[in-house]
Amino acid sequence: MTTAGTVRIAVDAMGGDRAPGAIVEGVIEARKAYGARMVVVGLPEAVQPLLRNHPGLDFVGASEVIEVDDPPLESVRAKRGASINVCARLARQGDVDAWVSAGNSGAVMAAALLLQGRLRGVERPALGAVFPTLAGGAVYYLDVGINVDCGPALLCQFARMGAVYAREILGRDRPRIALLSNGSEPGKGDWLRREAYARLQQTGVNFIGNIEGPEIFTGKADVVVTDGFLGNVAAKMAEGTAEFLFQVLREEIPRTWTGKLAGLLVRPRVQQIRARFDWREHGGAPLLGINGVVVVAHGRSDAHAIASAIRAARDAVTGALVARIQDSLLDQSTTEGPRATQENSPVSQ
Repeated sequence: MTTAGTVRIAVDAMGGDRAPGAIVEGVIEARKAYGARMVVVGLPEAVQPLLRNHPGLDFVGASEVIEVDDPPLESVRAKRGASINVCARLARQGDVDAWVSAGNSGAVMAAALLLQGRLRGVERPALGAVFPTLAGGAVYYLDVGINVDCGPALLCQFARMGAVYAREILGRDRPRIALLSNGSEPGKGDWLRREAYARLQQTGVNFIGNIEGPEIFTGKADVVVTDGFLGNVAAKMAEGTAEFLFQVLREEIPRTWTGKLAGLLVRPRVQQIRARFDWREHGGAPLLGINGVVVVAHGRSDAHAIASAIRAARDAVTGALVARIQDSLLDQSTTEGPRATQENSPVSQ
C-alpha cells in the first residue's frame, strides 16, 4: 500500500502565471506539510538557483517551455523537451507516482494522453473542480473546460468517474449525481441535456436529476456533470462573483467611521468566510481517465495553491483513485448506448 511518505510527485516549475518562483515555494510548503517526496522539473537556469537552500528536493531538467497560448497538441509533439512532457515521461516510466502542472491545461492533457494513455473504456479524460457548499462540505463539478464539445454518452462517463472521485476523495458513500441544466424538471435543457438525463437514469449511478446553477452550492448534489463549455463559463463566473463581492466589501466598509469600526469587529469572520470560498485551498484536481495521476492546477496559482494541488495528487495516489476508476468503468454495463463521437479533438485548443 502506498503511504503519504512514499509518494513521489513531479511538479512542473515552468507552468502558471507566477512560475517558477511561486511554484518552487509551493513545493517547499507541500514538502513540509504533507511529507511527499518532490521532483521539481524546469529550465536549469531558472529553477536550480531557487533550490540551492533546499537539498531535499530533487531536480530534473527541461529544455523547453510550452506557453499558455501555444496550441496544445502541436506544442506537445514539437517541444519534446518541454517541462510538461518531462513530467509525463517520468510518470510513464514509473519514476514518480503523480505530477502537477499549472501550465497550459490543453497541453497537460495532450501530454498525458500521448505519453501515459487513457484507461480502458475512457473516451475522453475529464477535468473537474471542487467547490464549497452551504452544507459545509464540497461538490465535485466536471467538466470545467477540457471537453468543450460533448455527447450524452460522454456526460454519462463523466458521471461515473466523478462518482468514484466523490466516493474515494470526498468520502461520500453513495454520491448523488446531478446534471446541470436550465431547470430542475425532467425534460428541461437542450437536446444534449435531455438525452443525457435519460441515459443517466440507466447508468447505475445515484442520479438525482437536473440541477440549476444556484443549487450547485447548496449541497444538494455531490457531483454536478456538464459539458466543458458550459462548465468553464459557469466556474469562472462563480470565481469572479466571489472575488467581486469581497472586493466590494473591502471598498465599502471603510468609507465611514462606523464602517471601519464594524470592519474591525467582523474581520475575523469575513476571513473565515473567504477561506471557505478560496479556490487555493483545493489548488487543483486530477485529470480523470488518464492512466496515472495528473493534477491540473489553476494558472493563477500562488505557492499555497500549488501546495494544495500537490496534496490533491498525494491523496489521489494513496487513495488508489486511478485503479478504482478503472474498476468502476469495467464493472458498469454499456446501457448508455453508442460511444461518444470523435468529431472534435479531445484536446482543448
